[in-house]
Amino acid sequence: MPDPLLPKAMSWMLDVFLFLSLVITLEAEGVEIGTLPDEQHQISGTLHVLDSTTLYIEDFNYDGGGPGAYLYYYAPGQTVSSSGGGVKIPLPSEFGQSDGSFKTSRYRDVDITVTMPEGTDVCDIGTLTVWCQPFKAIFTRIEIPRSIFVNDGSDPCTVKNSAVVTPLPPEFDNCITLHETLQLSWRVHNDSSTVRFRLCGCQSINSDNNQYMGFGLSGSTSATLMFGADPTIAWVDETDGPQAVDYYLSAYTQCRAGSGACPDEMDSSGSCTNDISDITGSITNGLQCVSYTRQFSTSDSTCDITIDPNNTNQYIVWGVGGLGETAFK
Repeated sequence: MPDPLLPKAMSWMLDVFLFLSLVITLEAEGVEIGTLPDEQHQISGTLHVLDSTTLYIEDFNYDGGGPGAYLYYYAPGQTVSSSGGGVKIPLPSEFGQSDGSFKTSRYRDVDITVTMPEGTDVCDIGTLTVWCQPFKAIFTRIEIPRSIFVNDGSDPCTVKNSAVVTPLPPEFDNCITLHETLQLSWRVHNDSSTVRFRLCGCQSINSDNNQYMGFGLSGSTSATLMFGADPTIAWVDETDGPQAVDYYLSAYTQCRAGSGACPDEMDSSGSCTNDISDITGSITNGLQCVSYTRQFSTSDSTCDITIDPNNTNQYIVWGVGGLGETAFK
């Protein structure tokens, strides 16, 4: 296995202060229909009906491998066919493309709220599918039973025990610009033990190499300090896709023999681990974005710094630059 690439220059800014307002938002469940079966492309999730015009897909997963994939529904009693014949339900812009189709990037545990097209309601749905138009393939399908409706789904469309619908939060409900070329977004998960981050940065048109984005907690609780910091280095690799690696900065040097700016897994103590998970990302029109999840408190007490959600003042370090030589063991 090759050594991970390391930043050429750890240009960490030592004067950045960030006020983290960590917000926990509860979501309405509505009437649970069931889980989405995986027919193709690793689809999963739980479908809920919130009211007569609103669907909610909880913890949706999809590998993004199908171009031109849409959310389609078929009327009660209508034959579901891979050749088409259904009605499109456009995805909201934060989760779909401009034509309402799914993005061709991986979805991991995403909560999606969908509003029915104008002039239609949930009572019009017999079967909900994810359908790939170019290849005429159905990736998943699930029936919506008539028993969840008052009057068996006839007008007016009324869902039994409808949830009191409140606006669901976007994937990230906090955002700050660290630099003109780097933006940070984050959201605390409902379990209150993990936080999801997203780093977005511009790729230099003059760079032949992948460019990294770095962000993490300062090595000091009272100032911004590179030494001892606990950053994550993220980038999108042309071959292997989005990457996010847990680092520990034990010296102002390249990683050598487990000392310096090193991935946790290369620390000289041998006890550190990469505690970054659920990595997604892409490059679009020169803008690379990488999302990842980490726990507030990991089992790695040597290299990781605990995020204290009760401490509203968190000092950070961040950096951008080119990925260069491989690490020295």
